Amino acid sequence: MPKIVKSSDGLFHKVNKLTTPKEYFLFEDHDFDGIPDKLDHDIDGDGVHNLLDHSPLNEQEKGVDKDNDGIMDHIDFDYTKYVDNRPLADLQELIKKDYGITIVSTIKLTNELKLFIDSVLSKNLVSNHKALEVIVIKDRNYDNPNYRGIYDKYWKQITLYKRNLSTNTNFQLVLSHEYFHFIQNQNKSFYDLFLKETGWLINNESISYQHNANTSYPIHKIDEHSQRYDTENTLTQYDNFPSLYSTVSPQEMFSEVGAALINESMTHIDFRKRYPHFNAFKVSHAYKIMSNFTD
Repeated sequence: MPKIVKSSDGLFHKVNKLTTPKEYFLFEDHDFDGIPDKLDHDIDGDGVHNLLDHSPLNEQEKGVDKDNDGIMDHIDFDYTKYVDNRPLADLQELIKKDYGITIVSTIKLTNELKLFIDSVLSKNLVSNHKALEVIVIKDRNYDNPNYRGIYDKYWKQITLYKRNLSTNTNFQLVLSHEYFHFIQNQNKSFYDLFLKETGWLINNESISYQHNANTSYPIHKIDEHSQRYDTENTLTQYDNFPSLYSTVSPQEMFSEVGAALINESMTHIDFRKRYPHFNAFKVSHAYKIMSNFTD
C-alpha cells in the first residue's frame, strides 16, 4: 500500500516504494485516505458528504439533526431560510428517506422537488443506482455562467443552476440529463452496450459513429477535460439522435436519449425545441434499447 507522508510544503505525498521519485503523486489529503481532497466527497473522513457536513474539515463536528430525519439542520428545509413551506420540507425528507438523496439549496424553491419526483424518481431509476448522494440547486455557476447543470462523479452529486433554467420544463430536462450521466458511471456495462448497439466505434486513438456498414463519421476530440467532441458531419439526420446536443459526444448522446425518453409525455414547447427530431427518434434503435433499460 502507498504511504502518505507530509512534506515541508504542507502538502501530502503519496509514496509507493515500487515507484521512482518522478512518479510520486502530490496532493492534499486531509483524512489520509489516499484520495485527493478535490476528488474526495468526504474530506474529513467522518462518513458525511462534504455538502451535508456542517464542518467538512472537522471530523468531530458533523452538525445537529434536531428532528432526527437524517438531514443536518443547516441544510434541512425545516430550518433554512431558503424554503419556508411545509410541503417542500416534507418532500426533502421523503427523498432522503426513500432514495438516500439529500436535496441542498442555496436559493428559494417552488416546485422543483416535485419535478424531480415526477421525472427521475417516478421511473424507478434510483432503486438500482444508490450512489448518488446529493442534488444541489444554486443560482448560477460563477466560473462558467452558461452552465445549466453538471454531474460530478467524484463528489457523487448533481448541481443545477436555476438562473439558466427559465422554465420548469428546462429544469426537469436538465436534471434528467445529468442523472443519466450518473447512470453512465454507475452502470458501465449497459453504457458500453448502448454505445456499441447504437453505432459508436471507440478505441484508444479515435472515436467515430457508424450508422451502417457504409458510413463512418470521425469525431475529433477538442477538449480533453470536458471530453467534448466536434463532428465534421451533422448526425441529426439519423434517428438515434433526438437533439443537436446529442451529437456532441457519446456521453451526451446517451444522456440526451435517456432524458428525452423518460420525459416524452411532455407537451411544453421547450421539450419540442430541445428535441426537434423526437418523432423520428421514437422509432430508433437507441429509443428501443433505452426503453428496455428504463422499463
